[in-house]
Amino acid sequence: MSNISEDEDEENPETCPIEISRGNKEDFISMIDETGQMAGWMRKFRDYDCYQKMQGAHFQMHHYVAKTKRDQYVGSCICIELDNYAFLSIYYVSADFRQLTVGKDLLEKVFEDKLKLKNIGVYTAQSNTLSYAPVLKFNKLADWHIRYVTLTNVDISRITVNNDGLTIKSVRDIPLTDLINYDKRITKCDRYDFLKHWIYERFDCVAKVALDATNAIVGYGSARLLSIATYPAFSPIYCDNEQVFLKLITEILGCFPEEMAEKKQVGIWVPSTNIPKLKAITAGICSFEEGEEYIAKFTQSVPTVDIQYIYGIAETMMFV
Repeated sequence: MSNISEDEDEENPETCPIEISRGNKEDFISMIDETGQMAGWMRKFRDYDCYQKMQGAHFQMHHYVAKTKRDQYVGSCICIELDNYAFLSIYYVSADFRQLTVGKDLLEKVFEDKLKLKNIGVYTAQSNTLSYAPVLKFNKLADWHIRYVTLTNVDISRITVNNDGLTIKSVRDIPLTDLINYDKRITKCDRYDFLKHWIYERFDCVAKVALDATNAIVGYGSARLLSIATYPAFSPIYCDNEQVFLKLITEILGCFPEEMAEKKQVGIWVPSTNIPKLKAITAGICSFEEGEEYIAKFTQSVPTVDIQYIYGIAETMMFV
């Protein structure tokens, strides 16, 4: 007869029963709370609402969560499936449970046979200790990485833009199809669901578009306040050139007067190849703090994008 009580069994990671089930927004919030404290991940609770609205024929979110029988959060796995590839958006297991099979069990639950046939991508930090094998094998690497950059002590009054031919408008002041076409030029895919629900109709973000003298789109960007951290982060910002970037960030950050006065900082996920020019054009405007680097990996091939125009990706839950 065992001397271990049921309460003790629940407290011991090696013996407590783990249940894996479909995740919901409450589980997403639990993940943000824990990863924010333990891993420094920064996201917004309401992002989940957008992912749910995107669900359709061309966008699927596969979300599973691991918990103890007492509803203690243990880990999450989220995959976003698009037409031409899928992306392992979240893969996290609480430290006390990482020596068990929880991570493998989550991956196997999300990536069933049909989904595993897709080209699957992931951003992984060099400090990551979780293994994807034997469920997934990421052996195709992008020739650029992603780094979370925090622009601190931002003073937008110091920004000067030389190109007076630029006009900045709310994205809602232009046809959605125009935004889709510009985005497609850079990402090489039709992201209607993402652009409609993450950018165009989202009420808790600021989204602007830059037009040249011919009314052609030359850039767009959005920013939302991060949960817990409570400062804005660009998500994403695409620009034809540096002057467009400066004009867009001036207009967008100007919509966060209280946060910029108090925090004076903004986050941005920057492709490594664009960090030198971003440092150069923000010199004298703010301080430049580089966080951890994330490697873009895929199982079959790295999708083609015009990375030089991507000053900041949406976030690491999505490829760009």
